[in-house]
Amino acid sequence: MKHSELMAALRGALGAEQVLDDDTTRRYFSHDLFWSGKPPACVVVPRNVQDVATAVRLATAAGHPVVPRGGGMSYTGGYVADDESAVLFDTRKMNRVLAIDEENRQVTVEAGCTWIALHEALAAKGLRTPYWGPCPASAPPSAAPFAEQRFLRFRAPWQRRRIGARHRRGPRQR
Repeated sequence: MKHSELMAALRGALGAEQVLDDDTTRRYFSHDLFWSGKPPACVVVPRNVQDVATAVRLATAAGHPVVPRGGGMSYTGGYVADDESAVLFDTRKMNRVLAIDEENRQVTVEAGCTWIALHEALAAKGLRTPYWGPCPASAPPSAAPFAEQRFLRFRAPWQRRRIGARHRRGPRQR
């Protein structure tokens, strides 16, 4: 499938405002915090899981690799394309905290959820994460942006005691 045909198919399925292929946008999304890659063929801005599924299906059927991107704050280069035919997914509009399971100390967030949004949702219930994100509050807590994330599953005994603890004694709890 030619580039123009893929753009037409994506725009037909998602809407023109959700498929960006201008040079400025493509150059912007060829970088993350430290790394530079190749400009992607286009940037898809999904609103929900169905948009992601539709766009992934169209892109992969046309032979284009897909690249997920949260806040672009990766230290690893994982959010940049190494192929100019790649379709990059900017998931920042998928930014909700979907569920907080206090009993199991687990949350479900959308792929573009930011650390600050997660912090605020947990703080409203007197909870917190074991750590703050990699840097600015704009970064997503999700490392795998194509799925709703089950984020606060704790394994280490010290984490079970500290994480999700109520804010009774201040920020440094033991």
